[in-house]
Amino acid sequence: MLAAAAERGTAVPAAMLSLTYYSFRSSVLAPALWLAALCGRRARAAVAETWRRHGMETLFAGLCSSLTGVLVLVAMVFVTNVAYVQAFRQIGLLFGLAEGAFLLGERCTAPKVAGTLLILGGLAASVL
Repeated sequence: MLAAAAERGTAVPAAMLSLTYYSFRSSVLAPALWLAALCGRRARAAVAETWRRHGMETLFAGLCSSLTGVLVLVAMVFVTNVAYVQAFRQIGLLFGLAEGAFLLGERCTAPKVAGTLLILGGLAASVL
């Protein structure tokens, strides 16, 4: 894509490059993960059961998760200090934990809290 644009003498917008990268990564990673998940008999049964019980919810959650990645990549193109994008992305994980616990009624287990605290500690370390 870059070579073709350079030959024509046109510039490729940085946002387009971000979306192209994300699309390529998703188109390679998703089938690879599906193949890995479907290799074992138990894994196939677990995937079938999850799809039967929560098919559209699972699909919607995956789509929303992918779109957040796209938003981060596009946002990085439009800021002068990428650390701001990283900070807001990390804070979003804290909000996700709170939303899961308070709105969806998920259990707030020790590994979730520990992971969130590690993320916030990394965020604080990156600001210093």
